[in-house]
Amino acid sequence: MLALAIAACGNGADAPVPDSGACGSLPVAPGGTCPRECASCTGTICHIECGPGDCNDKTVTCPTSFDCDITCSGLDSCDTTIIECPAAYSCAVACTAYDACGDVQLRCGAGACTMTCNGPTESCGGSSIDCAPGAPCSATCNGSTGPSLDCAGACSCTPC
Repeated sequence: MLALAIAACGNGADAPVPDSGACGSLPVAPGGTCPRECASCTGTICHIECGPGDCNDKTVTCPTSFDCDITCSGLDSCDTTIIECPAAYSCAVACTAYDACGDVQLRCGAGACTMTCNGPTESCGGSSIDCAPGAPCSATCNGSTGPSLDCAGACSCTPC
């Protein structure tokens, strides 16, 4: 039987969500040759850089064999963007400027999934995170409005 946990997931109300239990060990990305969609790679981490307007109104798809680290720096750098995390590995998004990640849809995979909203007010206004079942999911807000989180099935869910 599935236990229920209560989590405030950025929607302004406490709601029962399925609890998948304690977070287990996370999958380890194999890495390999740095894919072209990455600005650079560090070990098994693909770094994707989106400057002002670079990823605006687009879908950013992380490579399948890497952890993914996306930086949205500058006005509208990732505004109204869909970010597809690797299906099996971790994904981190950093939003560092006003409206850098406005209305972003972050779609998480089986690894840890995070969005950090650093910057003046509204670096992540209107954004959302679709957490994956059985994986940890979180948002950190430093002077900015945070994303809403769909926590259903996440092993941990930490809104701003």
